[in-house]
Amino acid sequence: MEAARSFFEAAGAKVILLSWLKTPGGNHYHAVTCLDPSIKKPFGVFKFGKSKTKLYSNSGHVFNHKAPEEIAEAYTKYSKWDWPAGI
Repeated sequence: MEAARSFFEAAGAKVILLSWLKTPGGNHYHAVTCLDPSIKKPFGVFKFGKSKTKLYSNSGHVFNHKAPEEIAEAYTKYSKWDWPAGI
C-alpha cells in the first residue's frame, strides 16, 4: 500500500484516503516516510534503494474493537446486493 501511495504522489496525485482490509495477526504497518532515491518518473523503471519507515502496531491503533464483526456484516450485505442491470 505504501508503494502505491508513493507512486501516486510522485505522479502528481494528492492521496487523501488509503484504505485496506487487514486480517488479524501480529503484523505491523510500516508507513514509508522517505524513499531514496525519490520517485521522479512514476511510469518508468524504479530501482529501489533505501527507505525510512514509521511503525504502527497492529493492535495499538484499534479504535473500534467491534470492527471485525461490522466489516463481516457489511461484506455479507454487499455480497448479496442486487446489482442494477447493465453494470
